[in-house]
Amino acid sequence: MLDNNINALFDCLDQNLVSNVYVTTPENCKLFLDPPGKQLKILTFNIRSINCNFTDLQTLLHRITINFDFLILTECWLSCASNDNIPLLDNYTFTKTSNHLNKNDGVVVYARSDIQHSTEEINFNGSASGTLIKIRDTTAIVSIYRSPSTHDIEPFLASLDQLLPSLSKFKSVILTGDINININPTDLNTLSHNYLNRLAFHGYLPTHDLPTRENSCLDHTIIRSPFPSQTLVIDTPITDHAAVVLLLNTKIKYDDRSTTITKIDYEKLDKDINDLDFSSIHGMTDPEIATDTLINMIKTKIDANTTVRTVPKKHKILKPWITPGLLKCIKNRDKLHKNSKLNPNNEILKTTFQRYRNFCIKILKKVKRQFNKLLWDAIKRLTNTTKPTSSPTQLLSPSTHPTHSCNRVNEFFVNIADKLAKNIEQTGADKVLPPSQTPSSTLSSFVLLHTDPDEHTQMAFYKIALLITVAATIVEGQRPFYAGSRPIGYPEIVQNEDLLSNRFGVDEPVPLEARGDRNLVYRLKQLPEDNQPFWYLNWRQYDEARRQPQSWPQRPSFFNQNNGRK
Repeated sequence: MLDNNINALFDCLDQNLVSNVYVTTPENCKLFLDPPGKQLKILTFNIRSINCNFTDLQTLLHRITINFDFLILTECWLSCASNDNIPLLDNYTFTKTSNHLNKNDGVVVYARSDIQHSTEEINFNGSASGTLIKIRDTTAIVSIYRSPSTHDIEPFLASLDQLLPSLSKFKSVILTGDINININPTDLNTLSHNYLNRLAFHGYLPTHDLPTRENSCLDHTIIRSPFPSQTLVIDTPITDHAAVVLLLNTKIKYDDRSTTITKIDYEKLDKDINDLDFSSIHGMTDPEIATDTLINMIKTKIDANTTVRTVPKKHKILKPWITPGLLKCIKNRDKLHKNSKLNPNNEILKTTFQRYRNFCIKILKKVKRQFNKLLWDAIKRLTNTTKPTSSPTQLLSPSTHPTHSCNRVNEFFVNIADKLAKNIEQTGADKVLPPSQTPSSTLSSFVLLHTDPDEHTQMAFYKIALLITVAATIVEGQRPFYAGSRPIGYPEIVQNEDLLSNRFGVDEPVPLEARGDRNLVYRLKQLPEDNQPFWYLNWRQYDEARRQPQSWPQRPSFFNQNNGRK
């Protein structure tokens, strides 16, 4: 009887969750938010290559409409990536792991730039990768990715035994990531029990046990905190993992930034300035007072005709190339994905989703590629950096004297900056900039300073080096003397003025079809017999037939007999 009660108690402890769990859609996540500044918002997602699926992640964030404090991405494929290859996110800073066990490994953490925190990498005894985020002395977040290829979990559990006691000073501690240990109550095993028991020994409990990949709960959120929390599981077709959102009711100090649009009614402002009375300024004798008065009068009118409007996040443009039509296409794709998962045996729904998903991916890539092409075309046009199609023949053409050639090359390179500036100035001449954006100095501004002996020596060295480079380039482009004058790559043919005589001065027979060209006969003789022309193979027979022509007597004819009669 006692054993049964103990087992029942253990089952209750295993099912004890410290958070309210909900399965929801991206658009409904905002319904679970409390007032800003009173919740720590963390999103954990197995992105499976950050460079491939980051655009889909941005679209998902745009649909969720929550300004997350931290984004924890696992299985980022960072083995060959550097800091330059990590995508940037507006108003976020990122930290990535550097120790990777395989090519799929890697954790990237995006943190809001207005939250004071520190990040350090953790070594889980070579069994996993992750980071430790400290928010002052109150909250610690441990991001983890454990590869499924490591079947032995004892090194990982031993590293947790070393890490968790060191975090006892923090009031709230969160462990989140893709652990690849199934804690779904319907499929618990010895590894799962050892893992949960070790966490419970240190006072940590899971916030949910819902499936995050097929029927397994592999993406965990484990917390030790006195504050209430909510956990949201979001099914997304980006990868085969679900996204997990943790909302912990603890105060976070940061400035909730919002996007605003400032709009000035220039027509009404122009009318109001024309109606101003400047007679009071004309009578002032102190120029400082007159200037301040004029500025205040104009500023008052500008403020009166200026409106500031806050843009909701759902109307904010996440990426310039994501149109409302594309966003609708993505939502429809996710709806088809949800229906396909609810009806796994329906082949029609499955095929419809796969075709629409492929179509959606193709459209997104095409629109993004077109936008990037137009963007770079505009940048090249504005900066006048289009590569010239003509070759610098003027620089390579020889001159009468080496000094003239060097002077021409020097003049060309010295005037590059001046020509580029003039081209840019001419390109933008038809566009009038507002006064606030007009440059304070002209593009042709220049300053001359006194030169010193070191500069003379340096310039002389540069001229000599440039002269040697130009001379080497010109010489390299010519045919060397030992290459001869014949075409390179063709067999050399002996030229002979007497085409009908051999080396002994005796005429040798030549085919009539060669027309006396002994070189042609020589070349044909070098070819295989299968490639020789028919007339060359039978020229001796042709020649013999011409020397001994056959003749036949004419047949008697009435016309032949009367040929000489009148």
